Amino acid sequence: MKQELTKLSIAYPAAKRGADEVDVLVDVWAEDMESLGDEEFREAVKQARKCSTFFPTSADILKHAEEMRSKWQKHSGATELPETPSRISEEERKRGQQRAREIREMVASTTRMQ
Repeated sequence: MKQELTKLSIAYPAAKRGADEVDVLVDVWAEDMESLGDEEFREAVKQARKCSTFFPTSADILKHAEEMRSKWQKHSGATELPETPSRISEEERKRGQQRAREIREMVASTTRMQ
C-alpha cells in the first residue's frame, strides 16, 4: 500500500503529499481497503491514475475496484472475485501494521542517509 501511495504522490505532485502524510494515509487506507486483495487494490489504483486528474481518495479507489468487479462478473458470470478475501483477522491486520511501520522506518533512515 505504501508503494502505491508513493506512486500516487509522484503522479500527483500538486497534491503535495509528503512522506509523513503518506504514512498516515497507509494506516487510514488499510482500514478502508480491508475488503480488497493486494492485486485488486493495485489495479484499482492504476485505474484511478489513468482516469483522475486529482489525487484519489480511498472512496475513489473503492469505486474503481467495484467497477472492475462488476465488469469481471458481467464477463465471466461469476459472483465474486477469486482473490477477494472475506475479512482479514485481527492478527493479520496487526502484522500488516507492524510491517508498514518497519517499512516507514527503513525509508526514513534511508532518506536521512542521503
